Amino acid sequence: MRRYVSGAPFVREYVTAHAPQFCTGLAITDNRDRSDADAAINAIYQRYGTMGVTMQIHSGEVSFTCNQQGRGMAGYYFASTLRTQAAGMPGGLWLAQNLCGYLAPRDQAQLAQSIAKHIVETGKPNPQWEKMQSGITMNSSRIAAQTQEAVSNTISDTYWSRQKTMDEISRRRENVTLGTVDVVDPASGRQIQVDNSANYYWMDNRGLIVGTETDTRPNLDFRGLTQLP
Repeated sequence: MRRYVSGAPFVREYVTAHAPQFCTGLAITDNRDRSDADAAINAIYQRYGTMGVTMQIHSGEVSFTCNQQGRGMAGYYFASTLRTQAAGMPGGLWLAQNLCGYLAPRDQAQLAQSIAKHIVETGKPNPQWEKMQSGITMNSSRIAAQTQEAVSNTISDTYWSRQKTMDEISRRRENVTLGTVDVVDPASGRQIQVDNSANYYWMDNRGLIVGTETDTRPNLDFRGLTQLP
């Protein structure tokens, strides 16, 4: 992990670290930002970006000279660094991309430049890689759909929980106003509203409901009803 580095210093760092593997006497002749490239690439990210996610790219280039076995060499590299940040979240992620360049004898620098340009313009992704990416994209879509479903379920659960609470408040208020109480028949699960003049309530097989002051069953035909608070 490291702090974000924009395109120009990143590509300079890249060349400084890797060029000595191929030549000696490295000298940076030019290192600058390429805001013109940024404008075009950032427009693409904005067009296909994800809501709530900011993607910003910064590009840079570096030109240099060095010596390879006594021969003067010329080199050039271009790179972009992409920074991604979610809205409302601190920090973010970044990576380097669009890295391309060349190292060639000085008298062939223009030819190397043309070849590098042609490679960038005509390069195509590996079909197997594209197929793999399609799978990843499909999985991402499924993950997104499942996430939406989970959020929807959470909202629904919250709604029904609140609705249940409101119904319970209304039920209790109504019983206080009417002088009634709700009981439930364990046999059928049916909820019944009865007069609150007794401590215990019973029902027989014919549906007759009686109340008593004690928990003594009126007779064997009656079963106890559960009183709701």
